[in-house]
Amino acid sequence: MQTPCTRLTEDEMFRAMCAGDPAYDELFYTCVTSTGVFCVASCPARKPHRENIRFAHTRDQAIAWGFRACKRCRPDLEGGRRGYETDLVAQVQSLIDARLDQTNIAELASAVSLGPDHLMRLFRRRIGMTIREYIVRRRIASAREQLQVGEQSVLEIGLQVGFESPSTFYAAFSRLVGMPPGAYRQRTEQGAATDEVQGYVERG
Repeated sequence: MQTPCTRLTEDEMFRAMCAGDPAYDELFYTCVTSTGVFCVASCPARKPHRENIRFAHTRDQAIAWGFRACKRCRPDLEGGRRGYETDLVAQVQSLIDARLDQTNIAELASAVSLGPDHLMRLFRRRIGMTIREYIVRRRIASAREQLQVGEQSVLEIGLQVGFESPSTFYAAFSRLVGMPPGAYRQRTEQGAATDEVQGYVERG
């Protein structure tokens, strides 16, 4: 249950709402009489006129007055929209990591109850890259681990982590790592052999 913040005057709350200042999120809620919704200060929706506003100190108060939570800023959730988006994106990342070889955007969107376009926009805004690029990077990270310790062929590893063809695997690996997967494995093996020899010399 929220602790009411009663230190702010209505003028202060109105200025914070007009500025969209996130520092005031969850300190008060803007209840819009013309739409019947309530929002946090940083809500990106169009700002209402002063005469259409009531300020609530807690979510419970806004709900008791008969207002419903805004779907854009999600004042009904702890952390608001940003907290909600952070948790949702983390959930999508976990789903990707759990199924690198079978991941597709439609399934991810369905799993978190969003449309594919909405999910792609949200993911890019929060992570700074597209879902497809994130999946490729996670597949390459997994392939690097397997190339270092596994006994499977380069082709088998590429298919196992989710690439549909050797050419797409080689192209993605070379782009992100700076060398083909075979060269990466060879360099890793040479590095391990050098470390083993150095360790033997030091022990001797």
